[in-house]
Amino acid sequence: MTMRVVDLAIARRVRRAVKDATLAASVHNSQPWRFVVVGSRVELWLDPAVRPTVIDPDGRLVLASLGAAAANLELGLRCRLQRAVHLDLLPGEDVQCPGRRSAAPWGSLAWVPVARATCGPAAVPASAREVQLHGAIASRHTSRQPLCGGASRSDWGFVREAAGSAPCGGDAVQSVRPDAIQTAMLLEIAVGVDTRWRQDVAYLAEIECWSPTRDGRGVPAQARGPRDAFGKVTARDFSVGVRGDHWRPADAHFEMSPQLLAVTTVDDDQRAWVRSGYAMQRAMLAATARGLDVGVLGQIVEDPEARRSAGAILGLTASTVQQVLRLGRPGADRPPVRTPRRALRQVMSS
Repeated sequence: MTMRVVDLAIARRVRRAVKDATLAASVHNSQPWRFVVVGSRVELWLDPAVRPTVIDPDGRLVLASLGAAAANLELGLRCRLQRAVHLDLLPGEDVQCPGRRSAAPWGSLAWVPVARATCGPAAVPASAREVQLHGAIASRHTSRQPLCGGASRSDWGFVREAAGSAPCGGDAVQSVRPDAIQTAMLLEIAVGVDTRWRQDVAYLAEIECWSPTRDGRGVPAQARGPRDAFGKVTARDFSVGVRGDHWRPADAHFEMSPQLLAVTTVDDDQRAWVRSGYAMQRAMLAATARGLDVGVLGQIVEDPEARRSAGAILGLTASTVQQVLRLGRPGADRPPVRTPRRALRQVMSS
């Protein structure tokens, strides 16, 4: 009877850790994951049913989303079970992703584990940093609002240290803080890509599919955020569509000198995409723990030429830009808006 009680307690904690994982960032809030629980081992699988394909034909962003969920899952298991956790990223075959704008069903290779978290039997207390990052999971959200005030040197150190601890390769994931000139050039790239997207009918149709929320997925109207009155900071605009743009207020209070963080990898393959998402999520959690908000300039990495240009701007000769984040302090009059989540019964099986 005692063993049964212990097993049930562990199962509840594992379930809560999976819930932690579902709060990760994902492209268009698509939440493209499935969790398979076997005792104290959790496998994270790609759910190929619905995902953006126009901006992500190769699966770069969807695999980064899985990496973000893996980061939360690892922290959840560490802090809720107080055990060592071994995390494998892409432990099996590579994931087969559909081609650009393809309506064909995915092959069976899509159903392979993207991450596997295995808990050890011995008690290993979570570190103070792990506790801090885990405590930020419920509060973390992607901001499309103006950010005011800058991060301190201590904040930047904490964020970059958290981002640099991705498994499966010591210095394979790095973070780069652009200077003022580089930042201005990266913002111009994002604006240019966004302008091109707005002329792409397929992109506009895809945005319309994700701007309402369905079954806990997508971006609700209240999370869209205003547009920068000066056109300098370009957050993803979910008010556009084939049937015309919805009204979105202009705001002149976007930061004059945005603070960016670029996540880069030495390799540029599926494992690198997953690792970059892991690093991005940990950076977001570290920023949240320090009272910062985080936005994503996804346009920079959605276009191959834009990625190459961003790398050249940052002086990268042997690395690829995988994510670009915008950090800053939220305005006191702008309460956070969090996107919905799918029910646990929709994403977990055992």
